[in-house]
Amino acid sequence: MGLVLIKQAPPDGYTLGCGQGGNMVIVPLAFAKVAYNSRTDFTPISMMASNFLGLAVSTKSPFNDVKGLIDFAKANPEKLTFGTNGEGAFLHFATEQFGLMAGFKYVHVPHRGMGEVFTQILGGGIDATLASYISILPMVEGGKMKLLGIARSNRLPDSPTVPTIAESVPGFSSGGWFGIIGPAGMPPDIVDRLNKEINFALRQPDVLARMKTMGLEVHTEAPRFFTELLERDFVNWGKVVKEIGFKPR
Repeated sequence: MGLVLIKQAPPDGYTLGCGQGGNMVIVPLAFAKVAYNSRTDFTPISMMASNFLGLAVSTKSPFNDVKGLIDFAKANPEKLTFGTNGEGAFLHFATEQFGLMAGFKYVHVPHRGMGEVFTQILGGGIDATLASYISILPMVEGGKMKLLGIARSNRLPDSPTVPTIAESVPGFSSGGWFGIIGPAGMPPDIVDRLNKEINFALRQPDVLARMKTMGLEVHTEAPRFFTELLERDFVNWGKVVKEIGFKPR
């Protein structure tokens, strides 16, 4: 509903909203009827922040690293179970991409939310999950889950001992993003001014610190960066949807 209101607003810079990878890319790919076109109905202004996923299992799991999990999955096709927050959700497609790039087949176990997924992992009902790093972290720190790897291009400076999944599956990284958008047709000078003001705010130490506690990495690039990211994501996830034969609902 929020994106539809932005779409219908005058392009004068006074009506803005937050777009994210889920509602701007995944929803249009997962559903046959969507009331907006993310590529033509909006003006990308500032891609503010992104997060990344982590590969987690129970501390009781026999898997201790990404390679061990992949080796098991390859040797036992469609035996390894992964939980996500639903069929056609971002985490479902991210898990599918992980399997495609690593070369294994698994069993997808969709749930109504990630709380259910975590409960199932802790109880031994499912084997693993790809979920946002920040949502996994409390259970890892509490000794209930093992973090096998993170889905970003390089290791975290604050946690250098945690490997990236890309060290076992070259090129794999995955996560969400959040950015400010406006209606299509906004004048470039207004877009540039808004972008500069937003970026200025994002660079403030208190904002950076708060974003970090939320598991978000700040971005302060030009509007073009956001536009290109949106297009790359449509190509990337569109390819995954096609390869797995997913039919929009």
